[in-house]
Amino acid sequence: MNDLQQSTDGFRVSKRRQLPSWHFGVMSVGRCAALLIVLVSLQSTAVAQFPFQQPNNLRQPQSPHEAIRQRGFDYYQKGQYREAIKVATQVLNVEPKDPVSFYLRASAKIELGRQSADRLLIREGIQDARQALAIRGGDDKFSNLYIPYLYGMSCLAILERKPSHADTSIKTAGTIIERPNVDKTDKSSLLYQRAFAREQANLVDSMLFDQTAATPEDLRAFRAEQAERRRDAIADYAQAIKYNPKQMGSHINMAKLLAVSGDVAGATAAYTAAVQEFPRSATIFNERGVFLRQQGQLDEAIADFTQAVAIQSDFAMGYINRGFCLIDKGEDEAAETDFNTAVGLNPRMSLALSLRGTARMSLGKSEPAIADFSRQLELNPKDATAFANRGFARFFAKQFNESARDFQQALQLQPTALHLSVWRCLALERAGKTEEAHAELQALLDSGKGPQGWVATVSRFLLGQTTGEEMLAAANAVQDERISAAQQCEAQFYIGQRDLMAGNTEAANKHFEAAIATNANYLSAYRGAKYELGQFGGQ
Repeated sequence: MNDLQQSTDGFRVSKRRQLPSWHFGVMSVGRCAALLIVLVSLQSTAVAQFPFQQPNNLRQPQSPHEAIRQRGFDYYQKGQYREAIKVATQVLNVEPKDPVSFYLRASAKIELGRQSADRLLIREGIQDARQALAIRGGDDKFSNLYIPYLYGMSCLAILERKPSHADTSIKTAGTIIERPNVDKTDKSSLLYQRAFAREQANLVDSMLFDQTAATPEDLRAFRAEQAERRRDAIADYAQAIKYNPKQMGSHINMAKLLAVSGDVAGATAAYTAAVQEFPRSATIFNERGVFLRQQGQLDEAIADFTQAVAIQSDFAMGYINRGFCLIDKGEDEAAETDFNTAVGLNPRMSLALSLRGTARMSLGKSEPAIADFSRQLELNPKDATAFANRGFARFFAKQFNESARDFQQALQLQPTALHLSVWRCLALERAGKTEEAHAELQALLDSGKGPQGWVATVSRFLLGQTTGEEMLAAANAVQDERISAAQQCEAQFYIGQRDLMAGNTEAANKHFEAAIATNANYLSAYRGAKYELGQFGGQ
């Protein structure tokens, strides 16, 4: 049974709330299609791939341009990559053979290209890195000049879907690591880059591998190769830490890979070692908090996120991740407070707006939630998740025409989000457009590209092609208790909607009460039932 067959929220139903399977691009999650963006693993903190500051062996105190170069590295450290590029170019205009400026400009172009998914900009960065190497790359004392080149090739592998780029990075790093005069700090950075390249090779191969067409032998070979690369990457990160215990990226990535590999004890030990090495790092506590939440240890995760914001009071990601865990615990008011703090720190942070809107919907604050999702859409008018979330909020606020339009926009932007076709149909019906709603949903089913499984069952109910009893029987027949409870919640909600539109409020309310009794509080149907019954303070 695929994800979209399990509920009309588009969720995979499991022990914890999951990311809606229709939106992996910007992360989203939640009790409705809205606990969105933090989901796959909450929000990890980005770890810089290059040194934040100019490496000591690249400093040229006697150069008249040293202060300018340092300003460029300061811009890079702050993530102001365009300014760093301008500074490096300024130096190269008067000193065209300066390897340090090529190194800086390469690093900034690659990071900026990675952020914007601009492969041509990454290629420009790689070319700058080659220029730096052509000037001083043969000197073991300057082996760190290879870092932007290695990182650029790994990033290019993803954007161009060519594992050979990552393989080039792996092989080149291996050659430089073996040079006899490379110092330990540089070896640590090179090992990090080789491990990172192994991870990117795995990712590209996953993109290209067609499991539906693979034989069992092919699948076993693919999984074995992926596991071997993970083991090699873990070994590289571990060796990098031995050479340089202060390399934060290796600590974090090794712990993550151990977790992905199923070695929870190893990951726990790795995160503990990282915390001991970096006891004043908000990033490390945030990362461990993400891991603990994945293990279902919500209180421990909250404690780590609390420590992260205690260390760095403007650490927005810590407030967001703590807020998400609070939503997980049903503490929506406390979650809203954390999201308010995050929005205050960065009013343009779409993630914080999305999650605050979700928390507000859970509190019965549909109008403020609509405002949050509308602000998201001002920031990104093509955000399918924000349209879906605003569609839910407007449905709960009984703005049915507007809700139907939002669901339509979400479907146009994300055509695979077929579960939203059910909600659009219902919104149109509530707006008095039953004929249009049924014609549209029937056409979708007849197209052969419509919803399958449970979503198709609900669709047929809304079209009058199956009864409420039959829909409930289908939900009760599911062996997985959690999936069954989710589908029972939705069945009761949709039957209640049908009774409500027929004017039978008493019967409808009984079905809404039954939906709430399933305790499937991660579903929009559950929240919708609470809205219909007015079970919010102040509503």
